[in-house]
Amino acid sequence: MLARVKVDRLLCLAAWLLCGVLASSAARAQTPSGTVAGGDPLCRFGIDLYEAIPATDFDLAGMGAGWYIDYAVAGGAHVTGFDYAPVVQIREVGEDSYALDPPLAGIAAAAAANPGAAWMIGNEPDRRMLQDDLMPALYAHAYHDLYEFIKGKDPTARLFAGNIVQPTALRMRYLDLVLDAYQTRYGAPLPVDGWSVHNFILNERSCAVYPDDCWGAEIPPGVAASEGEVLTFADNARIDLFVPRIPAFRRWMAARGYRDRPLYLTEFGVLMPPHYGYPPQVVNAFMNAAFAYLQTATDPELGYLPDGNRLVQRFAWYAVIEPRFNGGLFRSADESKPFSPPFVRSEIGDNYAAYTAAITRTVDLAALAFTTDPPAPPGSGAPFTATLALRAGNSGDRLAPSAAIVRFYDGAPGQGGIEIGTAQTIALSGCGDSGTVNTRWSQIPPNGARSGLVYAQITLASDGDPVQDLVLANNLIRIPYFVAAEWLYLPLVR
Repeated sequence: MLARVKVDRLLCLAAWLLCGVLASSAARAQTPSGTVAGGDPLCRFGIDLYEAIPATDFDLAGMGAGWYIDYAVAGGAHVTGFDYAPVVQIREVGEDSYALDPPLAGIAAAAAANPGAAWMIGNEPDRRMLQDDLMPALYAHAYHDLYEFIKGKDPTARLFAGNIVQPTALRMRYLDLVLDAYQTRYGAPLPVDGWSVHNFILNERSCAVYPDDCWGAEIPPGVAASEGEVLTFADNARIDLFVPRIPAFRRWMAARGYRDRPLYLTEFGVLMPPHYGYPPQVVNAFMNAAFAYLQTATDPELGYLPDGNRLVQRFAWYAVIEPRFNGGLFRSADESKPFSPPFVRSEIGDNYAAYTAAITRTVDLAALAFTTDPPAPPGSGAPFTATLALRAGNSGDRLAPSAAIVRFYDGAPGQGGIEIGTAQTIALSGCGDSGTVNTRWSQIPPNGARSGLVYAQITLASDGDPVQDLVLANNLIRIPYFVAAEWLYLPLVR
């Protein structure tokens, strides 16, 4: 949550809490390096790192997390054993121009060094004065350019849009303006590989209208409103406010054609300092309640199918260290130098580590969708060839990829079904990682009209895997087929 300016006015307290402190471009360019060994990282749990402090200064391996954000774009090596999500920050320069942090050369280097990474485009573009502070049309313009540039450097890169302060109605209105601006300018819907939001619990009031009560998130640029959710400092750890925003944003995604995209919650936590009524036990209670919800919340109409219809695929706690305000998982052993190593876990960090340590690591392979091409093999009196395709997913929570075997059968496996082609392997991480396996079904004599069921099955490659497949009932999928002996041709005269 790096900010470009410092704010010390009381009414902007929570805004400063949101944004952190200024870090120079040179500091942000430093890249964490080294190896984190041990443990079995969880793909759902992430951590927001702090400024330019190397990640290896913290015992991240002991936290159980599987991914991190450092508000930079690391062009070189990053911490081994974790997924790394680069963040590109955007700054408005004139009415229709922008500057990037880092510049394109740094982004290109990072794309080469981190193939397949999940890129966060912008950091709170909906936050006035602080963070990116972008008009919706300018965010759409910058996103378009970055999408084309990063995909050109790494076609496997995944770009996430959004990164709004909190998924409230006011800020979804801001994103609607982004979508409209993109459609108008480029004649197509905004292309995203996923959406990302933050979910802090902050006041939404215009400083121009309410100069004495505009702490928090203010009003998004370009949105004609004087207030949205009106809250107090006492609301900052209310789980009853945190929870409903998640399905609300998923509903927004589905209504705009993005239901089949993952959702990352890239920042959340308790920002108000302890003397505002938020000692570690209050923060930990909020953390535990939020974790329990985010791990398990599903919806068959709104959720992400490859992840068992969960609403959120990954989430990251803010922050690894935050000595000025709240939420820090670590603290300096020397209280007089709060940003200097060595760092030890805080009471909040102990709670995070204890929570993840108690989780039983899972793999849950699933056969998601099965198709044939052509859909109905013809009955031409000769053998036919069709392509069978299975889309498979893993909704477990283990970061490490699990090797799986996919087999296709003419008839039920284990009940006389004949295997089609040869078994194929696929490796899938948890949290909704998915992929497609194809095989050719050929040289099938028609022998007159013929119908039946063709099956696709996915199983773990090794029975000795220390993590077993959680649910076996979703590993098999079938579709009917029919081969005609004769076809009736009906000519059409126009």
